[in-house]
Amino acid sequence: MKDDFHEQLAAYIEASFPIIHINTFEYDRALEAVIKCFNSVRPDYSVFLYNSALGIFRHTAQGLLIPCNKTSDIETAFGHIMDREGQNAVLITRNLEGHLSSSRKWRLIDLLLSFYHKGIADDLYLVDIGPLSLCRELSNYVISLDFHLPSFDEIKETIKLYIKESGIKGLRVDGATIERACELCQGMSLSEIEGAVAISLRTRETLDLSILQKQKSTAVRKSGLLEWIQDVPGIDEIGGLEIFKQWCSRIAKAYSSLHRARKFGLAIPKGCLLVGIPGTGKTLSAKAISSLFGVPLYRLDIGKLYSSFIGETEHNMRFVLTLIDALAPCVILIDEVEKAFAGVHSSSHVDSGTTARVFASFLYYMQEKKTAAFFVCTANDVSKLPPEFLRKGRFDEIWYVGLPSIKERESIWRIHLNKVGRKPAEFDLKALSKASDGFAGAEIERAIQEALYEAYYHNTDITTESLLSAVQNITPLSISEADKIQQIEEWAIKNHIRRANASGTSRSKRKNKK
Repeated sequence: MKDDFHEQLAAYIEASFPIIHINTFEYDRALEAVIKCFNSVRPDYSVFLYNSALGIFRHTAQGLLIPCNKTSDIETAFGHIMDREGQNAVLITRNLEGHLSSSRKWRLIDLLLSFYHKGIADDLYLVDIGPLSLCRELSNYVISLDFHLPSFDEIKETIKLYIKESGIKGLRVDGATIERACELCQGMSLSEIEGAVAISLRTRETLDLSILQKQKSTAVRKSGLLEWIQDVPGIDEIGGLEIFKQWCSRIAKAYSSLHRARKFGLAIPKGCLLVGIPGTGKTLSAKAISSLFGVPLYRLDIGKLYSSFIGETEHNMRFVLTLIDALAPCVILIDEVEKAFAGVHSSSHVDSGTTARVFASFLYYMQEKKTAAFFVCTANDVSKLPPEFLRKGRFDEIWYVGLPSIKERESIWRIHLNKVGRKPAEFDLKALSKASDGFAGAEIERAIQEALYEAYYHNTDITTESLLSAVQNITPLSISEADKIQQIEEWAIKNHIRRANASGTSRSKRKNKK
């Protein structure tokens, strides 16, 4: 168990806080830690566990569970503990919030308040373990404590124990494989880790990293808040953005040896914000950063955090940030972040301040973040971003991703032609680059696809001429959204935002010159 959890819980017990809530989904692991702490701090206390189906069990020093008859009803269970005059005790419950959502809510609130006052007088404790905090009416009477997911050392200990007790003859797993397995298992609960390792050992008779990776993907998806993106391109698959790529390479060097970098005086990298029109490679860049850093990429959809239940959205935010800390080192992508936090300043009138509280939690986390989670946020419409989000120091750098120059477009044509199995040397890249003035990378890719469809229909292959024809049939955003692009560029210049690529003449600029 984490020492800091033991120390915090011990401090609350010593300070005689009668009602303590442990915030976690891992009941069994947290229960073990709580009992261990009470045995250490209050060895003379009787420990009782409440099960809503079976009632109260007394937990003995030998680990036995002795049932207490007729205590399955929650009110009867509390009465059983509170009536033990002169006998110090702790009652451990699970998901007590579920009972407080029933028709007996106010009776139970009064009962818990009685327990609180009796606990102070008679040294009684109630420890509730579950992911949901107790109702708001009890917030002033309850101390809450987070129980974090298994640490790297705990994961390593678990994996080594499973290997040792597997009974597989001749099984040897080298240290590098165990280290990699521990990295894969970060962010998983102990039961999920045990299940993944057991599947690997039973089906392959070795520690198969591909199975652990598959189980990790399932575990992350199960949270419903993060998506693990495994298909990531290399940094060389991004056309242009040379200035940005050079910066990423510098960050990657520090990221690859964080301990040495911190000893040198470098702060842990926070992340970057990429601003620009759609199709210029912002999201692709986030994926490439993950590949460059050699760490997993997770996509965070802020919209999935929101819930119709009071307090659930804020809880989801806290949970996902805790999960991200456990998954680190990693890259976190928040796409179109301006939509995620739209309406922050009108939040008090629209959603009782929920969006504002979620936004504040995220800003505070970014400011105080201690783990190697690198955030890449993208935005298309900078006017919708709250000013505090753009403050210096919130990110390592804010980048403006403009339309590619003629040289960068040539690189983009080359990359996308390679992707569709064509040899770039067989095409006039200079003519294509010149004709696609004002095109973003996504629009160049679309032109190639249009030409491919046409060629496939006529049983031929694409040529420079067919690609030029496809280009002429596409109206790029540099024309249809010329005013908006100009506003973004003016904003970037006014606020001294670094440009990720070399500036080049676009159709929008030529149009304005006429």
